[in-house]
Amino acid sequence: MNNNNLVNNQGNEFLVSKYMPRKNEILKKRARILASEYDDQSANKDKFEVVEFLLAFELYGVKSSYVQEVYPLKDFAPLPGTPPFLLGITNIRSRIVSILDIKKLFNLPHRGITDLNRIIIIEQGDKEFGILADRIMGIRVMGNNDFKANHMLSSDSLKSYIHGVTEDKLILLDVEKIFNDKRLVINIEV
Repeated sequence: MNNNNLVNNQGNEFLVSKYMPRKNEILKKRARILASEYDDQSANKDKFEVVEFLLAFELYGVKSSYVQEVYPLKDFAPLPGTPPFLLGITNIRSRIVSILDIKKLFNLPHRGITDLNRIIIIEQGDKEFGILADRIMGIRVMGNNDFKANHMLSSDSLKSYIHGVTEDKLILLDVEKIFNDKRLVINIEV
């Protein structure tokens, strides 16, 4: 038996390479890298995408998991007898969608309708509606730790619909609270 050889449990002899310590070092380094990638992935579980848009010169957002699509505001029909925050309805690919003007719901300054207005189609289960946005700004990835308390908001009516506010003053809307608001359900009796 050579000094560079080892014998395993079955009595088989194998060569010990002078590179064996370096190989173990490389494998340990790889294991550390893979473990840190796992930690990064678990940290990203708290991350989510937000669709950013303007309302009355303020930056708002909704989680993209609720956004079905963004559609240009073309034609819509006002509905008589509905609350002022219900702008009307529109036909999007043979679907009738209610358009919610949350500026009126939150008592924000109203701007006229322009070519930049978009409807953000929001969906939760079998319910959907469109939010009228003055302008779409983009998409950003965020985490829950990006938000601070929303006590600095001026409108109390807005506070109950907010998930949080970021350092750069993006106001993230809580879509579930909007969907569950009793004022958004219109009962029609014949």
